[in-house]
Amino acid sequence: MPTVDLPHLPFTPESRPIVDVVAIEEQHTERACISPDREPFEADRRVATLVGRYRDYL
Repeated sequence: MPTVDLPHLPFTPESRPIVDVVAIEEQHTERACISPDREPFEADRRVATLVGRYRDYL
């Protein structure tokens, strides 16, 4: 396997991971209207539902 040259870090990383607890996105609707540079369309917000189900599972 080839080696990868990483850039020099200007600081020393923490010896243990730092975890921040943040609130998940609230889901007030299952669909959203998207208006890009073309014809507007509706999109399902499936990711928000999956995140909520995963949170409940944990």
